[in-house]
Amino acid sequence: MKHIPKKKLGFWVIIFVAIISLIFFLKNDANKSLIKITSSENRFYIDFDLTITDQNKFLKILENLQIPQSSIEELSFALDSTSSVSLTYLAPIEINPTFNDGIINFSGNTSHDAFIQKLSPKKIKVPQDYNLAIFSPSVLNFVTSRNLYPESLSSWLGNNFGSDNGQYLIIFGTDVEYSVISQSSDIDLTSLRNLDFSNEAENSYKEEVRNDIAFHLINITQEETNKTVAFFQHENLIVFASSREAAFSMSDALNSKNSTDFPAFDFDNDSNFLFSFINKEDAQIDVNFISLISGQDTLKTNPNLQKVLQEIEEINFALKDVNFSGLISLK
Repeated sequence: MKHIPKKKLGFWVIIFVAIISLIFFLKNDANKSLIKITSSENRFYIDFDLTITDQNKFLKILENLQIPQSSIEELSFALDSTSSVSLTYLAPIEINPTFNDGIINFSGNTSHDAFIQKLSPKKIKVPQDYNLAIFSPSVLNFVTSRNLYPESLSSWLGNNFGSDNGQYLIIFGTDVEYSVISQSSDIDLTSLRNLDFSNEAENSYKEEVRNDIAFHLINITQEETNKTVAFFQHENLIVFASSREAAFSMSDALNSKNSTDFPAFDFDNDSNFLFSFINKEDAQIDVNFISLISGQDTLKTNPNLQKVLQEIEEINFALKDVNFSGLISLK
């Protein structure tokens, strides 16, 4: 019997599909191309047909990116067990790209709904220097799966930070900060003062008021490292930030200071998943950004990923039920 994943799938699966699509859209015919992702025996395969013209263009791109030309033959990949179950459930995935002056528009469909939960995402203000923004039923596994914080804090997030209305993940700034935003006003942030880290780490809690907003700060000392995380409320949004400074920047953005919109592209009001990647013309993708989103040392596991992403100016991706669409803009 085919395994049906839990209600909240790992959103990194969808991101991975978007990035894979991004890299291989570059090689297909604008009007007739079809990219198909299928699964077999715990591996995933990307099938495509190339015209001679497209093949020559694509091989030149691979050469510029220092990616072996053999990578277009028998292309396959594997994922961790959780993501593998999720992507197997969605496969086969069909993608149709079209091209226009360095802009790639695409649409496609999965074989099943990626998310059971029906949502109504809202446009919010985010820091104008963001690189990655996501709306999804849940983004908490971004924090909890990376062992970034003591188990007590991760458990508190899991028990208190859920939302039936979806969550946002925003990664921004030269220091690669991030915020997780939950659409809920029922979370008691003062309960953070009662967290007991036991032998996990030393911690201290304090509140700080800035521009009439109460920030709940937890300083954590663990294995000779020291960090401060922050929480605050903005209207019906609860924000968890990776640092005090990140919380201040996120608060300013939500109050329309040094901010931009997310999503900035058109989307259906009942979309399940929204994704935006921005890499401005004069900006450089920091290796810490790639390591953060991948959860591993990217220089060792995929040294070319930074170079590939550096060639991308913008990615937009929206998923509703089994249908998705998006845009990729190349530099």
